[in-house]
Amino acid sequence: ENTPTKLPRYLSYAKEKLGVNNAPSYEAALREKSYGPDILQHVDDKELISLNIPPGDVIRLKKGCEAWMRSPLSQSATSDGSGRPADSTDNSIRFEKVFLNPEGYASFFGDGIERAPDSAVPTDSEEFQECDRFHWYFHSTQLKQRVRLPPGFIPRLFRE
Repeated sequence: ENTPTKLPRYLSYAKEKLGVNNAPSYEAALREKSYGPDILQHVDDKELISLNIPPGDVIRLKKGCEAWMRSPLSQSATSDGSGRPADSTDNSIRFEKVFLNPEGYASFFGDGIERAPDSAVPTDSEEFQECDRFHWYFHSTQLKQRVRLPPGFIPRLFRE
């Protein structure tokens, strides 16, 4: 199954283990085309090169993705470079900050949610529009889906 965290985790792996030093910088272009490590080996080289990925990196990315998808590294986001602290417990929560324009997201780990300080919830409509360019979500293990945090609440994130 292709999940939202697979592409950034694969690109991190490609940087560390496959020698694709700029791999994380390719995430936005690959995500825009819906290319994940699950199908990357089937994408034409010329198409990937047109995304400003150097030909050598195209070869390395395509060569490594199939083996990575079969490995335990692709199965879950853990302390293997996914952003979860190595000393985290099973009580950690994965949060996503989902950007509205331009689209994208970033994953973080924390241990709960809390009411936002009053200064973090602007009342002026213009100021709110500036602040409202992203939404926070958390991954509910019980519901097995991503759930949006209610307005006025923010995640309590682990410090790196």
